[in-house]
Amino acid sequence: MSECASKGCGCSAGPITQPPTQAPQTTESAQAVYRIENMDCPTEEALIRSKLAGLAGVAGLEFNLMQRTLAVRHELPSLSPVEQALAAIGMQAVRMDQASTEKTTKLSIAKMDCPTEEALIRKKLGTMAGVADLDFNLMQRTLSVRHADHVLPDVLVALQTLGFEAQVMDTAEAASPSASPVTTPTNWWPLGISFVTASAAEAVYWLHNGNHWSVVVLALVAVFTGGLSTYKKGWIALKNRNLNMNALMSIAVTGAMLIGHWPEAAMVMVLFALAEVIEAKSLDRARNAIRGLLDLTPEQATVQQADGTWREVSAKQIVVGSRARVKPGERIALDGEVLEGRSTVNQGAFGEREIKVR
Repeated sequence: MSECASKGCGCSAGPITQPPTQAPQTTESAQAVYRIENMDCPTEEALIRSKLAGLAGVAGLEFNLMQRTLAVRHELPSLSPVEQALAAIGMQAVRMDQASTEKTTKLSIAKMDCPTEEALIRKKLGTMAGVADLDFNLMQRTLSVRHADHVLPDVLVALQTLGFEAQVMDTAEAASPSASPVTTPTNWWPLGISFVTASAAEAVYWLHNGNHWSVVVLALVAVFTGGLSTYKKGWIALKNRNLNMNALMSIAVTGAMLIGHWPEAAMVMVLFALAEVIEAKSLDRARNAIRGLLDLTPEQATVQQADGTWREVSAKQIVVGSRARVKPGERIALDGEVLEGRSTVNQGAFGEREIKVR
């Protein structure tokens, strides 16, 4: 009998049990690994650390500047705040541990043909959450976007705000770089009217030995017929805080008109529009020349199989180390080393003479 029962206090003589103590609940932390291409020095590390350290739910940051990776330990239901914070400071972060959730879409952009447009698009899309990587091909006017599943509509809308109409290419179009030759359509009438009126403005200016109301009218006609597209591109660039060539030219021509140099402003705009046409035509010739070379590449090659037999297979399916046989008169489908035989290779398509191969 317990001491308490012997004293008659009325307490139960059974064993005393204490209620079980509940273990403190802890939230498990997860880890996400990002690759950041433009993080390569302690300056970027300090910038990222100061940006992410104050985010609620971020438990720790581990940097590897040699491999340009960032490991984020967090207790967040979604990593959108982290990715948005990285994008806000200009960091191009690509999620490495969830690459399977991303997809690559190839877009055809007809008006993208010089580094000016590339820089404008890269600045616009590079900071978008969900866009992991951008791969430009100015010769083919294509843009490959690696993105999350739900981001593609936002990408297309962002390109439209920049004045670019993007078409999503299907798998067959994306896999085949060679196609029928394309030529940029040129509307010569506005450029011709602009050149004539700019020349007339110069002539009237010299006849009147100074500005005249007719000079102003002719200059305005020349500027807005030949340079309207330049003004549109320049305004879009300024809205996106990008001082590209179109923005600078728009500012220069507008400034010349404000200080009274009407003929000079008109002629500068005409010459710039003409230079853009010449550039577009030169790029078209280069694109078509490259397509012509790609069309010469054979689609199949004769490859030795594991049992020693030879069979024609698609050139895209040939792996490194395979043995291929080239018959007389055939085109060579792949780069390689000559193991047996001797022949003469005609490299006239590349502007070279025939060479003997042993």
